[in-house]
Amino acid sequence: MSLKRLTGLLIIAVFALLIIFYIMAIAHELFFYIWWYDIMLHFLGGLGLGLSAVYVCYFSGHFRPRLSRNAIFYTVLFSALLVGVLWEVFENYSGLTYSFGNYRLDTIKDMFTDVFGSIVAYVFFMRNFSAFPYE
Repeated sequence: MSLKRLTGLLIIAVFALLIIFYIMAIAHELFFYIWWYDIMLHFLGGLGLGLSAVYVCYFSGHFRPRLSRNAIFYTVLFSALLVGVLWEVFENYSGLTYSFGNYRLDTIKDMFTDVFGSIVAYVFFMRNFSAFPYE
């Protein structure tokens, strides 16, 4: 299996898990009962976004020549931050904030978790890049 195919399958799997876990959280009010549930969802979101950014940067064919490791790293970080900020704005304006304490502190924690997930995706890709066929 090529790294391109593996990355694509991982993206699908991560976002499928994210959707399932989010639906379960809403249906069973898990945000109120499991303190780390939100952290897990933000990590999965960052991981999925990071894998998606790597996929677009490296495999989509939109970037010729292929981007450097630094360019991919910053693209992965920016993607996680951008979508994370947009998600936090959406949560705030739609009343989906489940924070019981300081909302600003919760938002900062969520952003760090998003970024951490995206960095894990980047590290996974770069560590496995040479072990797989390129296409």
